[in-house]
Amino acid sequence: MKGFGRAFADELRAVRGDRGALLVLVGAVLIYALFYPLPYLPEVLKEVPAVVVDADHSALSRQLVRMLDTHELIAVRHEVPTLAEAEALVRAGRAGGILAIPLDFERTIRR
Repeated sequence: MKGFGRAFADELRAVRGDRGALLVLVGAVLIYALFYPLPYLPEVLKEVPAVVVDADHSALSRQLVRMLDTHELIAVRHEVPTLAEAEALVRAGRAGGILAIPLDFERTIRR
């Protein structure tokens, strides 16, 4: 292992003394870090189908669901009475997320 460490240190000194090699090493890292993610930038999910389980059925829970549905990233596609039904929709690929609003949601928030 000593031989490896010594060889690594020798190579590092050699690269540090060679401006061309140093430019390639540093430049390649910077270019890769800047340009590699560019094709993926526009890949933002929008209108992700969501399923709502509203156990509270209060004015506040309905308002929350309406507000989420107006957001560009979420589209409330289903409202079901049980979490099991919501999970089945996600497993079937018909929804990408679940919003579960618990019983007494509004009363707890207003405390």
